Amino acid sequence: MIQLIGKSLKVFLFGIIPLFMVSSGPKLDNAIVDCGTYEFIVSGKYNQHITGLATFSSKLEEDTFGNLINSLELNFESNDNGNIKTIEFIIANVLDYNDMVSTGSYEIEQLDRLINEFNGVYGVVDIGGSDELPFFSNQGSIVIVESLANSVLGNIEVQLKNAGNESLSIKGTFNAN
Repeated sequence: MIQLIGKSLKVFLFGIIPLFMVSSGPKLDNAIVDCGTYEFIVSGKYNQHITGLATFSSKLEEDTFGNLINSLELNFESNDNGNIKTIEFIIANVLDYNDMVSTGSYEIEQLDRLINEFNGVYGVVDIGGSDELPFFSNQGSIVIVESLANSVLGNIEVQLKNAGNESLSIKGTFNAN
């Protein structure tokens, strides 16, 4: 009888309680957003839940060194009157002759040189107000789940910093068109 109570207690403590703890977190990882929209949780200097319009453009260009650069530009504009107005990311890859950035995980790269031969993700967040410094990508990744000619679906989890060493974290889902 004591063994049965002990096993039941172990199942409850190590099975049921952790399940509730894990399932009570933010639900944005696999959230479904409408086409042309995004949903992000921002923390750090500003703490807010933002939604808005998500658009993308894709281009194949040749840099000054003759490398073909396939780039995907993601633009996110806020619907509300909060502090964050525009979020932009560029995913650049030195690729073959594909005309689109493919699905996969793209890591933030530190931009310590000119944009030529840049291969990775670079981002900027524009904060409302002329006295605010912009935030630039520091670490994290963007995961492209689906990339079609007219839409790009994915998840984002990045950290950004400004020149004053203040930070922002952005996590969420987008469906850009």
